[in-house]
Amino acid sequence: MKRTVIAFVFLLTALCWISCEKDIEFKGEITDPFLVMNGFLSSDSAVSVHLSQSRFVLNGYYSDTLAAVENATVSLYVNEVLKEKLAHVSQGIYRGSYLPRPLDRIRVEAEAAGFDVILAETLIPKGPDVTTVDSVITITESEKFTPYYAYGGEEGMEYETTSWNAKLQLKLSDRGGEENYYFIKVKKNTCYQDGTRYSWPVNIDYEELLKNNPSGNADFLEELIFDGDSGWGDNVFNDLFIDGKSLLFDFEFSGAIEMRKYKDGKPVKEEETDEEVTEEYQVIIAEVSKDFYRYVVSANKADNADGNILVEPVQIYNNVENGIGILAGYRSHTVSLRYMRKPNIYDDNGQYAYPPTASRHSTRTNTRPAKTNMRSR
Repeated sequence: MKRTVIAFVFLLTALCWISCEKDIEFKGEITDPFLVMNGFLSSDSAVSVHLSQSRFVLNGYYSDTLAAVENATVSLYVNEVLKEKLAHVSQGIYRGSYLPRPLDRIRVEAEAAGFDVILAETLIPKGPDVTTVDSVITITESEKFTPYYAYGGEEGMEYETTSWNAKLQLKLSDRGGEENYYFIKVKKNTCYQDGTRYSWPVNIDYEELLKNNPSGNADFLEELIFDGDSGWGDNVFNDLFIDGKSLLFDFEFSGAIEMRKYKDGKPVKEEETDEEVTEEYQVIIAEVSKDFYRYVVSANKADNADGNILVEPVQIYNNVENGIGILAGYRSHTVSLRYMRKPNIYDDNGQYAYPPTASRHSTRTNTRPAKTNMRSR
């Protein structure tokens, strides 16, 4: 009897939910589309912006693509003087020929049939004061080992690896008495001789990154700024607690140059090739405009609040008059570390064969200052 009652209650509840379903007619105001402009400007490339049009929230709800605007007139003003008209390149991208300079005040105006004229302004920062304090590269060779994950693999198979290891310390000196904003990120590029190139972001170990700073200088970065993933959005910070001071950033990178295989103690001969792959780590520290900082911080907060019913929605910063979007400036300082490797650095399972930590004994170590390629832009 008890089971019958419980089953009846569940059935009744389900019927109630079904019977309560109702379509609610939208009675709000459907707004006309307006122009959307986005552009991140730097002194290493000509001014370029992207124009699209907004859409009503209930139209194309599951689409992330906004329709490009390709028939606009886009004007570039530098320090209140008309510099040039930006030409449409493709799919709503407008580009000029002017390379922004430090402290340029940039204004972009856009007009298109059926839309209000929009405009946005930003400032190109002076650029970060970054110096290389120390850089060291070591080449190490491991003893023969069996990968830790190779349980059940081919019996008698062992590996040796030659590894590239780099340590880099950079110092960021903040200008006192100013409101300054920065971002820091790392990416890795893999380049093949046929011209193929792959790039991806590198996660930052914040504890290692800030380990050589006095605790008072670095704590706020790790706790307030570097909280979560280490993508572009989470690595922006201001100089509120380091005004006129310096921060040290310590980076460590490593990778396999070559791997040799052994079967029952004898070398496994592989196909010989002269091909080498170039691996590059890029450390990028940039000074960004206030618009850049406010946009990234608000976008990051909005992303974290998305789908959380306990958190109020966050409005993303917008500096486009009569429209929406962002026009922001930045200048970056890039330090590059490169090494060449053989293409055969993976084992028979398609994985990089990491020596077990306990048995990683270097039989040969070559230490030298790192050759770095530095540029500011």
